[in-house]
Amino acid sequence: MEFTKYKQVYIAWTTFQRRQVSMAPYCGFELFFLPIKRSAGRINKLLSYVGNSWKTLQVLLAKWPDVVWIQLPQVPLMWVALFYRRVCNRRVVIIADCHNKMFKPPWSKLPCGISLVSSCDLVLVHNDDVVKVAIALGIPRDVLKVVEDPPASIEISGKYKLLNEIPRLNEIPRPWFVFPASFADDEPLRELLEAAALVSYVSFIITGDIRNCRELALVAGAPENVHFIGYLSTHEFNSLIASCDVVVAFTRFEGIQMSVCGEAVGAGKPMLISDTTTLRRMFPAGSVFVPSDNPSEIALGAKQLLARLPELREAARAQQREILAQWTEQRRQNLMDAVSNSLNEKQKAD
Repeated sequence: MEFTKYKQVYIAWTTFQRRQVSMAPYCGFELFFLPIKRSAGRINKLLSYVGNSWKTLQVLLAKWPDVVWIQLPQVPLMWVALFYRRVCNRRVVIIADCHNKMFKPPWSKLPCGISLVSSCDLVLVHNDDVVKVAIALGIPRDVLKVVEDPPASIEISGKYKLLNEIPRLNEIPRPWFVFPASFADDEPLRELLEAAALVSYVSFIITGDIRNCRELALVAGAPENVHFIGYLSTHEFNSLIASCDVVVAFTRFEGIQMSVCGEAVGAGKPMLISDTTTLRRMFPAGSVFVPSDNPSEIALGAKQLLARLPELREAARAQQREILAQWTEQRRQNLMDAVSNSLNEKQKAD
């Protein structure tokens, strides 16, 4: 049974997320990104939620899908989807694609949040380590399914235009270590900058809107070999990942699967990566693992990676081929079976 037999939409209240863009070719859903406006005022934030709720309902009524995929958080998006199922289309299957933040405060504490996730037909988590956390919060095991990120589809041919698209890169010497930053609490930015000072011959290129950084003094005082180049369009970002030498994937927490890892795998790039149990299991090849809370260890890892760069490039490309094959031959089929079973159960209930 093919996904293409069903009308599916995936709705996310965010500007862009790599995960569902990478999943779309395998799953056949139509993507809708509806960003929530950043605002310091509660009234404006509330109005943004109300506006997105109305836009979401309009999409659902216009498309009348068989399957609705939603990204959690944002929790109010789930409320709209469940309302639509209850009032408008009782046969629709709702799939909650839960990022790890959904299972941590403040989202895990939100009223009608975790308690309603179990009302969805399928609850997707991103790795095996999150399953126990979800069960402990009360989500039944029979609705949970682990779906890891597919490798991103990175347009390698675009790299030759990169220097024209982002002229400021012309002045940055190689090697390029790219760190895609959201400036979230789990990113060890201070430690990375201290490590950069210890390997001055490496250029660390940090993407992302620095207005989201809570410690702007770090940006102002960064070593000369650290380059904050700001927010990039998807095409520019893809070109940068395709052109760089190494991707830096750092988190402070266990159980996290970062989108940048899928992007690195998609481009076949070696990673300087946090030494966590989850990441070692998921991305064993083409990487140098470091305790990313220790600047000296980060710097040592960067040196080791450069010394082994040709070898690690080949390993990263082999890992890319392996994970792509898994998605093509196995993971897609397992996910397709789970969705088909949910649809069949709906039909039997009628």
